[in-house]
Amino acid sequence: LPYEAAIEKPERLAPFKKLGRPIILYCDGGDCEVSRELAKSMLAEGIRKVLVFTEGLPVWRKAGYPVETGPPGATR
Repeated sequence: LPYEAAIEKPERLAPFKKLGRPIILYCDGGDCEVSRELAKSMLAEGIRKVLVFTEGLPVWRKAGYPVETGPPGATR
């Protein structure tokens, strides 16, 4: 979920409240404040298992970790 979409319509965060597992947020790499700001918004909405991967998506993918897109549970 892009930061702008979450800020524009906070109700888009609702599906993440039901996941019951950690949610990992990221940027495209480097020191990015957007993922931290989205984490703050999610925490404010009552979502507690929020982590920020500061190294970014390219490093995450290179390490072979899973990536999901679309609605929660839709694996890419």
